[in-house]
Amino acid sequence: MKIKSNYSNYLIYTGLTAIVPGLAAVSIPEFTISTLIVILGILISLSGITTLIYRLKNKKANNFIQTLHIIGSSVNIVFGIILIFLYDKFIEVFIIIFGITVISAGISQLIITLNNKHLDLSAKIFAIISALIVVAGFIMIFNPFDTAKAITIFLGIILIVYGILNIIMAFWLKSIIANVNKIIPQNTDIKDTEIIE
Repeated sequence: MKIKSNYSNYLIYTGLTAIVPGLAAVSIPEFTISTLIVILGILISLSGITTLIYRLKNKKANNFIQTLHIIGSSVNIVFGIILIFLYDKFIEVFIIIFGITVISAGISQLIITLNNKHLDLSAKIFAIISALIVVAGFIMIFNPFDTAKAITIFLGIILIVYGILNIIMAFWLKSIIANVNKIIPQNTDIKDTEIIE
């Protein structure tokens, strides 16, 4: 029997939802912060709902990681809804909150990468990029930028890098699963299962 995983598809989805507003922020730096806050609120809520549903269905995951993702996704849902309806209240503190969210996302990526036993060159690269995303989050919090335009562009770059990382990681996980399936004999007495993320 073959090992399968839907988590790689989830990574592709979150990657694309991060790249779209990221490209908009970089290509149209005049893109207002208010509009960006609303769009991000929608995307964050959808991402949180998707993660929560997936984790509640995936009972085989490590308890610590399972709990971490459930808490994180619940926070994302609430945070996203608040951004959508109270965006005008968050303009001044948006950068700090977004920085915290980026740090959380980077740490989550680190956990996913380091939790995998196949720490090859690709995994090490993912870990380094995830660590850089965490650093970028701290930069957002301290906000060394002088203009809203510069902040918007930097924010867009972070979203694009995070999105690309998710998509690449998705194909990396797919390749690992494919290699494992080649090793497992087709006639072995193993039930269909899902890879544990």
